[in-house]
Amino acid sequence: MRRTVITIVLVAIAFLAGWFIRGRTDSMESGGPQVLYWVDPMNPSFRSPEPGVAPCGMPLEPVYAGQESDGVSGGDAWTISVPEGRRQQVGIVVEAVEPGIVEGSLRLPGRVEADERRAHLVVPLAEGKVETLGPVTTGSVVRKGDFLFSMSSNATENAQYNYLKALDTLDEVKRDKPGSQQVDYQRRLVSTMARSLLNYGLTAEDIQELEKTRQEQATINVASPATGYVLSRGAVLGEEFNTSHTLYVIADIDRVFVLADVLYEDVELLPRRPEGTVRIPGRSGRFEARARSGPREFDAGLGGLRVRFEVRNPDRLLLPGMFVDVDLPIRKEEAISVPVDAIIDNGRSRRVYVDLGEGRFQPREVETGWRIGGRVQI
Repeated sequence: MRRTVITIVLVAIAFLAGWFIRGRTDSMESGGPQVLYWVDPMNPSFRSPEPGVAPCGMPLEPVYAGQESDGVSGGDAWTISVPEGRRQQVGIVVEAVEPGIVEGSLRLPGRVEADERRAHLVVPLAEGKVETLGPVTTGSVVRKGDFLFSMSSNATENAQYNYLKALDTLDEVKRDKPGSQQVDYQRRLVSTMARSLLNYGLTAEDIQELEKTRQEQATINVASPATGYVLSRGAVLGEEFNTSHTLYVIADIDRVFVLADVLYEDVELLPRRPEGTVRIPGRSGRFEARARSGPREFDAGLGGLRVRFEVRNPDRLLLPGMFVDVDLPIRKEEAISVPVDAIIDNGRSRRVYVDLGEGRFQPREVETGWRIGGRVQI
């Protein structure tokens, strides 16, 4: 069933109420009907024996002798009459309301986080000591192969010695017993020793240099195992470490998570699998975001949900810890809604004004739901 609702700003309503009171007061002073009491224009059940300001902040309106049955006690029959000229003066707009599709956008605050599944740990496989440090620190963006630190270790020295010894033995066997099974065995041993050096942090280039010079390296340079963002650095210059120390945590940020906060009042707006865009405030460019499957996280401090979005980040512009905006397109079908300005909220109840025709308007108390694009569900 179609309803007609006034869309009006609060200032215009206050002006209308003030005009209404002045008109009735002038009538009283000129010998008009007697004022019995005064009521809140937004809540006619509120009565006062004297004029003044209503709890809603608007001027109280007079009720005259003979109007006692005009709905003041019941509320629904209470009406305000406004001539056409006055409606244009105060800017009253009337809109027909019926069920329909409502589309809009929900903007959520979000925070970028690294995907823990794409994190690389730099953990030593032997005890040692940090000899030098590169410029990389927490918050740095590094590329695979960038220098992190150099280390000294008895274990790496022993591994180098064993590798060089295996190389010398291979050379002897190839010279004395070419084509024998012993040559193949020794080659496999050299390959095993080389893999051990890689595990200790030597690069393929380091091992080639070691094979060429046949000279042990006193320190080993450790490089970044991946391109990404340094989440933490535990390496300290001159500090000794063991195999339980995590010296660096480096996350691949080609894909990241964005954690978006959804207030409890907006939870019902979310589709089952929200999709939208992520934007860095003050910058151009948008990133496609898709909610990760799985249970949503409830945040007691927020009083709502925290939704995790997966975002492709090929240019690595989104960095962990960065605050962003998440825009979600929302569509509601067959909903009854009115403009936000049509709702009169006095803190205890919400009302709209219904156009009864012939310049008469009646307040109706309503229950409101979601808000989208400047409209409120009734």
